[in-house]
Amino acid sequence: ATTEIYTLSLHDALPICAHRFYMGAWGWGLVQLLGVPIVVGILFALVPPLGGLLYVAAFAFILAESIRYIWMSDAEFDAKVQHYQAARPGPFAFFW
Repeated sequence: ATTEIYTLSLHDALPICAHRFYMGAWGWGLVQLLGVPIVVGILFALVPPLGGLLYVAAFAFILAESIRYIWMSDAEFDAKVQHYQAARPGPFAFFW
């Protein structure tokens, strides 16, 4: 069961964290790609309610971030990207 949860989590995280690498925040991309599924998988194996709660919280954050990007106008998004890239973000910069 733990392997199935881990596989599901990694499969779900892969397409969602791709924008982190695209925006240059490869550090957060690795955390989201590897860290979240591993931590959720371990917690789910040790303490199922806590692992499930963390999985729901991570999913809610990803959903909120996705909705924000979807509803942002192209002009607003382009302005944010230009400002973000002008600041020369590091691997753990956060684009919001």
